[in-house]
Amino acid sequence: KMKDEKIDLLLCPSTVSPAMPHSLPNQIPFTAMMPTILFNVLDFPAGVVTTGEWTEEDEAALASYPEKGLVEKGVKKGCKGSVGLPLSVQ
Repeated sequence: KMKDEKIDLLLCPSTVSPAMPHSLPNQIPFTAMMPTILFNVLDFPAGVVTTGEWTEEDEAALASYPEKGLVEKGVKKGCKGSVGLPLSVQ
């Protein structure tokens, strides 16, 4: 289908946050890691490229980040203290 539509590249976030503590993904639903999991399950070739880093402004914006469910609470918890960590696309 991608060949038929002349699509050469899909550009997607690798995760919904900067790198999280190793134990956190076990505490939140797998949907938070869906962009990465989906490509691995479908056996699509993927590479991850750093596009920037988590900044002081991003850290300050966490105060207003919603905590509607387990994913949002986990992401907010995982992002605290992430200044300087890389952000990426795959």
